[in-house]
Amino acid sequence: MKFLMIGKPTDAVYTVPPALARQLTEASAAVANKQKKEGKFQEIYWIPGSGTVVVLGEHKTAEEMMKDFNEIPWNAFYSYEIYPLADFFESIKVMLERFKEMEKMMPAPLK
Repeated sequence: MKFLMIGKPTDAVYTVPPALARQLTEASAAVANKQKKEGKFQEIYWIPGSGTVVVLGEHKTAEEMMKDFNEIPWNAFYSYEIYPLADFFESIKVMLERFKEMEKMMPAPLK
């Protein structure tokens, strides 16, 4: 299952001393790199100037995604929005099937 994760720094980020920030960044990059190699993080982006991180991930379950995501040390200093993603074409196919069923119940346009 694919997930879109958007992480934004909280105010606590700006209280981290530089030496700790470097250590957190090195450790977070190592975990993200490991998860990218394992195919769990497919795409990772940084939005310059905002500190925002965007990740497209592939996980078997939401619980697995949360476990993997919480391995990243900087997570304690970020707030996240996480969205499960559905395949566009499969979703359209389901919608069209539902419309066809609705047409059978209401074949004539409403006046």
